[in-house]
Amino acid sequence: MSYSLNIHPDAEADAEQIASYIGERSLEGMLRWLDAYKWAQERIVKAPLLCSLAHEEPILGQGLRQILFKTPSGKRYRAMFIVDGDQITIVRVRGHGQADVTPEDLPNG
Repeated sequence: MSYSLNIHPDAEADAEQIASYIGERSLEGMLRWLDAYKWAQERIVKAPLLCSLAHEEPILGQGLRQILFKTPSGKRYRAMFIVDGDQITIVRVRGHGQADVTPEDLPNG
C-alpha cells in the first residue's frame, strides 16, 4: 500500500521549536536533527503499521503510533502519528525531557 504523509500544524510547530532550540546552540546539530527527523518521516511512509503504539495510546486512543529517532549525539526524539486508510498524519513531535502527550495535545482533543 502507498501512503501519503501529512504533518499537522502542531507537529510542524513542535519540529520548528526543537530545531530552533538546537540551532541556537549548534547549527550543525540542528542540521543533524533535521536529517534524523526526515529519516523518521521516510520510515513512517514505508511501513507505518510496523511502528509501535505510543505509550499514551491506551489513554488517548486514535491508534496513536510513534517512531523513535535519534541524532548522532544519541539524543532521542519521537514523532507520533495516526494512520487513517492511506493517510498518515504526524500529530506531535517530542524530544527528551518533554512531557507526554495529553488529549488536549491532539487534533480534536
